[in-house]
Amino acid sequence: GKIGISTAAYYDNRYLLAVPTAANNFNDTILVYNTILSAFEGTWTPKVMQFALTNFESEGLRLMMKLTTGQINKYSGYKTPAQTTAADYVDFGIQSNGTSVGTVDFSSSVRTRDMEISSPRASTFLNPIR
Repeated sequence: GKIGISTAAYYDNRYLLAVPTAANNFNDTILVYNTILSAFEGTWTPKVMQFALTNFESEGLRLMMKLTTGQINKYSGYKTPAQTTAADYVDFGIQSNGTSVGTVDFSSSVRTRDMEISSPRASTFLNPIR
């Protein structure tokens, strides 16, 4: 069922659970739980298919999100709506409204460690890709 497309990540003292709501066949809502405050912070609305932790050069550990559009976004820490700027929504040189801000094309890939499927913990780490 739909629960099989849900995905989750723990990053920045937050547990993020992306789930489909209503009749959607994609994750349209992220439930955000802050482990320091021991409280839910609310919901976010990026349509996330998958989360991945990366560790590139000087940026250190970062949470990346693959959206249903195929776009890869980087979570750069929590910001209130008043703290966000247009620069927070730029990917591949194109803003979310379609306006070009230059060409910054790049390719990227993520390889996870090899997994022995017969491992007792394999079901803990395996996340099917659809």
